[in-house]
Amino acid sequence: MRTLLIDNHDSFTFNLFQYLAQVNGREPVVIANDDPRFRMSDLRRFDGVVVSPGPGRPHRPADLGLARAVIDHTDLPLLGVCLGHQGLCLAHGATVGLVTPRHGVVDHVRHTGADLFAGLPSPLPVVRYHSLAVTDLPAELEPLAWASSDDVLMAVRHRSRPAWGVQFHPESICTASGHDLLANFRDLAGASAGAADPLPPVAAPAPARAVTVRRVDVHPSPERVFSALYGTSKDAFWLDSSLEGERGRFSVMGDAGGPLARVATYDVWAGRVTVGDEVFDGPFLDWLEADLAAHRVAPPDVPFEFALGWVGYLGYELKAEFGGDAAHRSEQPDAAFVFADRALVFDHLERCVYLLTLTDSDGWLGSTEVFLEGFGEGDPVTAAAAGGGAGCVRLRHDRAHYLKLVDACQEAITAGETYEVCLTNAVTWRGEVDPWEAYRFLRAESPAPFGALLRFGELSVLSTSPERFLRVDRRGVVESEPIKGTRPRGATPEADRALRAALATSPKDRAENLMIVDLVRNDLGH
Repeated sequence: MRTLLIDNHDSFTFNLFQYLAQVNGREPVVIANDDPRFRMSDLRRFDGVVVSPGPGRPHRPADLGLARAVIDHTDLPLLGVCLGHQGLCLAHGATVGLVTPRHGVVDHVRHTGADLFAGLPSPLPVVRYHSLAVTDLPAELEPLAWASSDDVLMAVRHRSRPAWGVQFHPESICTASGHDLLANFRDLAGASAGAADPLPPVAAPAPARAVTVRRVDVHPSPERVFSALYGTSKDAFWLDSSLEGERGRFSVMGDAGGPLARVATYDVWAGRVTVGDEVFDGPFLDWLEADLAAHRVAPPDVPFEFALGWVGYLGYELKAEFGGDAAHRSEQPDAAFVFADRALVFDHLERCVYLLTLTDSDGWLGSTEVFLEGFGEGDPVTAAAAGGGAGCVRLRHDRAHYLKLVDACQEAITAGETYEVCLTNAVTWRGEVDPWEAYRFLRAESPAPFGALLRFGELSVLSTSPERFLRVDRRGVVESEPIKGTRPRGATPEADRALRAALATSPKDRAENLMIVDLVRNDLGH
């Protein structure tokens, strides 16, 4: 089945994308609801249309965009999900208004067993993300399902056109039979699952350069080694695991001092990548993908995934290259990376150090091994106390203004303008600070498995985090481990157990974690 998926700029569209691809045997074509290239004549290429969820209100033309014209004029089988469902109903004369918000809520729906619900159990567990709902159906729309908790309408069908809508999210991880519901839509559209689209031919990859590895059976303090080897390096990095245990097993460090090393920076506004004296056109990730293909590295046989290559950061402003607005211009590079052609990897479990290099023409392996063996075991020097004072700190939003922003976020959620908001603040401290001493203090006060010190000339990035944002292993398996929902430690073990139980059974925290799982699934599904 050839499906057009209209994306209302939603955070779950690519969960729908994955489900539709699995059910139909081929990936849907995704277009944004404000894509200026779309023409109604394009619909001739498709067997059906799915209109995604999204923020906002179906009454507002910009929130549905071209989806409204498709709803009004297409004769193709059409399925609207959440906002798409509301848009379908509103277009045919129903009322759409505010209800009690349900975001990340697992509910059950009673249904008639017809059409989309053929063969599905009733009541059916589903996930709801909405602040608006449909009432006052016109004669041409037939109700198919209702929420067990509050009788809100959950699904409809058009009596004379091949059009259906569901208020809940069939693509959510906690919705039962989501694939089956979409398969029913496929069958209602008169198409069976087709063969998967053939993959395009893949060009022969460039030859991969081998990584030379040497294990040194010593385990000196990583902090002291970094200070001695890279303390004066202009461009250097330390991916630091300062927390004991398997999650904090490896630390990696290096700099741009090797014969094949390079430093790349990017300006998203100019669309330019600067590598030494050379300038390349962006977007940055397109350039990076091409560079990685041209300078392939064969992963060595070691107990970790790091295999040399680019190490650095991606700035928030890069969102402008992924459909976001270029709302801010950073004073710093929007991306900065070191191509590490040699590095040290500390194995804190086996208490050894691996030396990795792409070339040893200058005898780096031997000299570094001798250095480490003569360095000896030892603890880092006690970190200095943090400098500065309260008068040096400036908040972008003070407490009073921040609380007003919280109220504004809650109002937007209640009004249906959004169902996910990440409200942040920025703290600025101006004065003399030594990034190295500041990082030493930070890692001592807040040890974490995912710390980092990145140095690019006058710019340093200091980080310590318990979260694994993203991990890709050599098999191509992608893993993300966000942390949501926390409680303070109790004064006694009994208090800890009570807090743990309260966290595990909290409806608010469950809803938030469900939403995060669906968001991560969407991001990994692109």
